[in-house]
Amino acid sequence: AKPIERFVLGSTAATVVAGVKASVLVSRKRSRTGDLRVVIGVDHSNYCNAALHKFIGWMPKGIAHIDLVTVFNPDDARGTDIGVDSFDTIGAIRERLHDHLAQTERFMKRVTQDIQLHVMEGRPATVLVDAAVRFDADLLVVCAKGHGLLERITLGSTSTQVIDSPKISVLVLRNG
Repeated sequence: AKPIERFVLGSTAATVVAGVKASVLVSRKRSRTGDLRVVIGVDHSNYCNAALHKFIGWMPKGIAHIDLVTVFNPDDARGTDIGVDSFDTIGAIRERLHDHLAQTERFMKRVTQDIQLHVMEGRPATVLVDAAVRFDADLLVVCAKGHGLLERITLGSTSTQVIDSPKISVLVLRNG
């Protein structure tokens, strides 16, 4: 649907993602055949790590390349959740995030050896969709923690924002 139609009518995919406790795949037609290129957005929470471990067990075969992407917003106070004190610089935050990515990369190597790590700045949903397009991904994978209504209104929901991208298939992982 066009943006105005999604605003007025809503999005079936967004409604499903917000209303279920299971993982959801929003599939779009691929532009090519062959092995998959996947972008995985990770926030390094225990919830996301557990969902990724479960994902490895039923991940589709034929994944040729994975881009692991962590996004942080310097204006977002939640950046302290990754173990960096508020007085640390952006460079220190980037370094700490890269360390977390390297840990995630180790267990994702069970899927493919071709993995690239990226630490990016900005709004997570926008950056992840842009990264998926830039890296020519067939699938964007994000973890959904299942925030309540108040958290979705105040913080936003990355998963419900990325599923409306018309260009790429999206898998919303839940650890449930």
